[in-house]
Order: sequence, then structure tokens, then C-alpha cells
Amino acid sequence: MNASRRDRGVAAARKSKRQALAAAAWRVFLREGLGGTTARAIAQETGGSVGALYSYFPGTNGVVQELALGSVTELTRKVAKSVGFERSVRGRAELAIAEILEIYGPGTRGAELLPVIFGTGQKDEDGEFAARLNGKLIVALTPVAEGFQAVGMEPSQAQAKALSLACFVFGLVMFHSTGRMAAMEISAKNVTDTFLSDVFPP
Repeated sequence: MNASRRDRGVAAARKSKRQALAAAAWRVFLREGLGGTTARAIAQETGGSVGALYSYFPGTNGVVQELALGSVTELTRKVAKSVGFERSVRGRAELAIAEILEIYGPGTRGAELLPVIFGTGQKDEDGEFAARLNGKLIVALTPVAEGFQAVGMEPSQAQAKALSLACFVFGLVMFHSTGRMAAMEISAKNVTDTFLSDVFPP
């Protein structure tokens, strides 16, 4: 076996192991929440060692970032499944908003990851995490962007429109989870319906 083929084999094995550790971290997170997703708990989940975990992730920060990426991967799966054969653009938008709220709404496991997704206190010197996160968010919103394209929008405009929906709903989640909406005595449904009526006028 030549060196190039051997190097590819080592890289593939390392990628596979990293994915397995990320999947284990996600399982622990869903059971125990962010506070319970420790290096020891992940090591126990995989039958490996804490040292082995840190040879694939740059400390606890790297594990937490991987969980945030995993949540967006889950969002992608759920949006694609939920949208399915829905043809109307508004229908696609409503379904995508519902899935975002399902994963990141108040009291959910995903809500614990919102500070990570929005970069609060996270180290990302080379910008790799932000780039990966942005790419995954674009993929998650693709079914909505495709709906806008189907009614004649240019791809870049359709993508921007889909992103505006994400900006709205993540802002809604933040207001909701901090109790500000309750203090204002306004419901998430009322705000969502108003927003969608503005985006999709009769």
C-alpha cells in the first residue's frame, strides 16, 4: 500500500471515529442536557476514554460546538421531512418555523444550545465553526428557498428570504425563552401569524 492510500485510510478512519463520538455526545445531550454532557459521560457512552475524546475534539468547547452543529443537522432532517410535498411557499415557511420552534423553543434541549449558535462566549479563532454552522443553516432552509424560487425569485433572493424567516423565528425564540413575550402579554402564535401575513400578503 502506498503512502497516499494509507493516509487516506487513516483520515477516513479518524473521520468515522469523530462522527461516532459526535453521535454519542448527541445521545448523552438529549438524555442529560448540556450540563450533563461531560467528557466522562461521553466516554462512558462509547466505552472509550476521556483522553481519546479530547484527541478528536479541542476540549469541552469543541464538544459543545459539535452539539450545536448536530442540532442544525437534526433541524435539516426534520424540515425536509415536514415540508415533504408541500407546494405552497407559505406552507413551507410555516412548517419550517414550526420545526425550528420544536427544536429550539423554550424548555427544549435545543434552547440550551442557542448561546453557542449565536456565539456567546465561544472560541472560534479560525472561523471554522461559524463557517460550518452557516453552511448547515443554509442547507436546513433549502426547502423554503426552493419554494420561493418556484414562484419566480432568483436563487440569491430566495435564499435571503428564507434566511429572513430564520432570523424572525430565532428572534421569536429568544424573546419567548427570556419571558419578555409573557411580560408583554402577547403569544408566539400571534406574532408568527402577523409576520407571515406581512411576508405573504393576501
